[in-house]
Amino acid sequence: MKSNEVGVIMARFQVPELHAGHRYLINTVRSLHTEVCIVLGSTGGNPTIPNSLNTDVRRLMLQNEFPGVVVCEHLNRRDDQVWSEMLDELIESIFPGKEARLYGSRGSFIPSYHGRFPTEELKQIYLESGTHVRSLAADEPRDSFDFRAGVMYGTKHRYPSMYPAVDIAIVRPERREALLGHKRGDGKKYRFVGGMVDPTDESAEAAAKREAREEAGKNLNLGDFQFIGSARIDDPRYRGTPDKILSLFYRTNYLWGFAQASDDLDSVGWFPYDKIGENLVEEHYPLGALFNKHIRDTE
Repeated sequence: MKSNEVGVIMARFQVPELHAGHRYLINTVRSLHTEVCIVLGSTGGNPTIPNSLNTDVRRLMLQNEFPGVVVCEHLNRRDDQVWSEMLDELIESIFPGKEARLYGSRGSFIPSYHGRFPTEELKQIYLESGTHVRSLAADEPRDSFDFRAGVMYGTKHRYPSMYPAVDIAIVRPERREALLGHKRGDGKKYRFVGGMVDPTDESAEAAAKREAREEAGKNLNLGDFQFIGSARIDDPRYRGTPDKILSLFYRTNYLWGFAQASDDLDSVGWFPYDKIGENLVEEHYPLGALFNKHIRDTE
């Protein structure tokens, strides 16, 4: 005889299709309870490698195979106690006046749950890994309408992004000159040395120092890095899209050494302060304005 308690499965199901372990978990709970609810854990943020699928996509996958099951979403929280209380409130709002039992498997949410409902860990008899399944699914492109449509859907339904970059005005103040770099695709125009902040950078200052070395040469000896300001950059890679680049702009004094283009620059050159504006690529105009103001304020 099935239990009158609601059987609740708390899991992520971040896979392109359910594997045998998932089906075993769901079917086991369905065999024990008249009413079953699947609560999908969610970060609430943009897609990431371990959390590629949003709630709508996962709900469709589950309800296609298990049409009688209620599927809902529960967002991550910083504090396990708060997360547990809000999970209880979610279950009570969907099934008012009913008791529930929460199910998971090895390595599941159970140790983090501190709510009022009992929990039960089901024995894991299938050893398929969701991480391995995701890796196989995402390793290679596939020539199909569904694959291309899925990529487009994922791109469309993420939050717009502001990508952090660092740019650096390397200056010789005694000569009133700044070092600019040139890319082949920029025609006769130049740009401040810089690049994207890397996830491994400990800070924006560390990123600026790294980019200065990578683009202007490791033989340069530079002074302290001073933050000048920030500006939104209308980068051609994101023009016409909601995504933008935010440049954190620094100034450092040249001390000694030889400037040499590297990384994605094909040349570097020193420009008088009063010639910088006319030689900049359009997307660096805001940085040129910040630089001119900085020079006026500090000289």
